Amino acid sequence: MKQKTSPKVWILIPARGGSKGIPRKNIKKLNGIPLIRHVLLELSKKFDRESIIVSTDNSEIAQLSNEFAQIHKRSADSARDISTLDDVALEVSNWLLNHSAEKEDIILTIQPTSPFLTCSTVEKGIQLLQEGAKSVLTVVDDRHLRWTVKSEGQAKPLYSERVNRQWLPVTFSETGGIIGCFINSLLENGSRIQAPVALLEISKKEGLDIDTYADWASAEYYARRKKIVIRADASPQLGMGHVYRAIALAYELNEHDLRIVTRCDGDNKLGANFLEGLPYKITQIEDESAFFKFMEELQPHLAVLDVLDTTEEYVQAVKQNTTCVVSLEDLGLGARFADIVINDLYTDLYPHNNHWYGVKNAILAPQFETVSPRELLNSPVKTILLAFGGTDPQNLTKKALSALKQVQYPEDVIVVLGPGYQHAMLSLDEYGLNGRLHTSVENMALLMQQADLALTSGGRTVTELMTLGIPTIVLCQNNRELTHTHASSPYGVINLGLGEHVNVTSLANHISHLLENKNLRVSMRERALKAVKERSNTAIVQRILSKVFSSNY
Repeated sequence: MKQKTSPKVWILIPARGGSKGIPRKNIKKLNGIPLIRHVLLELSKKFDRESIIVSTDNSEIAQLSNEFAQIHKRSADSARDISTLDDVALEVSNWLLNHSAEKEDIILTIQPTSPFLTCSTVEKGIQLLQEGAKSVLTVVDDRHLRWTVKSEGQAKPLYSERVNRQWLPVTFSETGGIIGCFINSLLENGSRIQAPVALLEISKKEGLDIDTYADWASAEYYARRKKIVIRADASPQLGMGHVYRAIALAYELNEHDLRIVTRCDGDNKLGANFLEGLPYKITQIEDESAFFKFMEELQPHLAVLDVLDTTEEYVQAVKQNTTCVVSLEDLGLGARFADIVINDLYTDLYPHNNHWYGVKNAILAPQFETVSPRELLNSPVKTILLAFGGTDPQNLTKKALSALKQVQYPEDVIVVLGPGYQHAMLSLDEYGLNGRLHTSVENMALLMQQADLALTSGGRTVTELMTLGIPTIVLCQNNRELTHTHASSPYGVINLGLGEHVNVTSLANHISHLLENKNLRVSMRERALKAVKERSNTAIVQRILSKVFSSNY
């Protein structure tokens, strides 16, 4: 007895030369590649040339397809405008039977105008047929509040209750991207659709079928969309700055397929918990081996590393699974192997071409792109801001409050404690000061804008204050911050060094000096604004993407 074998799968790609909506549509280049080649390149990953048939009446389409598929020369009858795809499928099925096909075989019609269909979706469709369906077709969720018009011209809703779209009964629309059936069923019934029908739901991207120039514009958007990974953590020791910067980058890059990857083990839970509620794709990892596995599976076009100093081994491991690596605030040996290094907190007299230094390359929260400096600061000083980062590990806020108490500052004090502040809660009353204490700030730029003078640590908050022209005194949290060249006099900053070594009286004297010296405050403001005049998140990100989109990557 002959053993029963699985039916062979044949892929039919119908591609006429004529197209009224978009002339020469099937050979028009989408992101530099002829449209029909997108599906051919994808299918060739899983299916051999003999299994793929391009049915066409056009010699140019045949020439473009011949490397990946058998060519079926379409008859005049099936190439007419009134011919249906069922007609084409019938003609090709009979053609296949005259070659090596069997009636029990599967035939899948795949449209060349659906360039984002994946082999995974094709394989799911085949599996549904093998499991008992007579036909399979791709669909997308198409729930909407729909209406019709009755014969007498009255509008009639096609829903029973007005609710949010996601609560409407599930309805689908065909994409036309894939319709599959068995050859014998097609020959017997003259149609590719026979019950039982299996619906294969796919994403809006995969379901895109190009029929108009508006569809083409959508396809161009999807084709240019890159897979991007941002790697950043936050902890009481590390602070919140890297996660804040990841959010700022995500805001600029979110039109792409973006993932933020963060550690969630031990103290790193601070960053993971902070990111959880945000409208971005967040991937939590327990260790770096999990990150490398994630990279291997995703194969992104761009990886942004915001993990401070890297090693050669670390960057090389990342580069194995991505096209371009950007490393931020990286003074490690791994920086030599990154494609772009951005060190906005430092300067270098002789930087490499791919090393971008200085505050003009600082990536800040999006609010600092829209909030402008006040025309004039108050004189005398009406408001002092204290903001020592997301965690303030040295509790410099308490030292600054003690100094303001010693100065007997009578006006408004704004204190910002970040989400990682773990010291005893502070009270302005305890220091005899007036003002407000914030533990959650919706718009930091608007809050900073109110200040006439600020005290902060030596991180990126300094640059944020510079964009608003706020004269600033810096107390560094750690030795690394001592190397940050932006927190210095040329940028309108008075840096007192390591905060733990600055006593309260010395700090109070510096505050008093600034309060009493309007000209110094004006000079500091002018230097700060000049330094960041050309800084822009959008410009920095576009410069990065130009590298990713260039032929070098």
